[in-house]
Amino acid sequence: MNFKENLEKLRKKQNAMTPLEVTIDFLQGFCCDAGTLDEVRDDVANLASHHPQTIQRYLSGIERLLADPPTDNTLADIVAWDANWILENPSNEGAKQWLQEMIQLLREVLKEVSNFQE
Repeated sequence: MNFKENLEKLRKKQNAMTPLEVTIDFLQGFCCDAGTLDEVRDDVANLASHHPQTIQRYLSGIERLLADPPTDNTLADIVAWDANWILENPSNEGAKQWLQEMIQLLREVLKEVSNFQE
């Protein structure tokens, strides 16, 4: 299998991911080892400067998840386990608010990158 075939296979896999899977991918990749939101922002900005479409995919996934959130404790669980983040309010509602902050962070970074590239 050559590089182009591998790349196409990866794109198909990414396009098939559910909003929950995309959100978990973001949380594990950017939040689980970060100590602060500034660290998350720096890592997101670094990737966005080279691959803004990846950050857009994460933004879209989190937005879609919150537009139709699970009714159980899934949001609280993924923030606690996949993001490795301790919230003052560890409930689903607290997790929703925290994920809204992530949405805002991603939007701000994408705006900064698009302004920089113009």
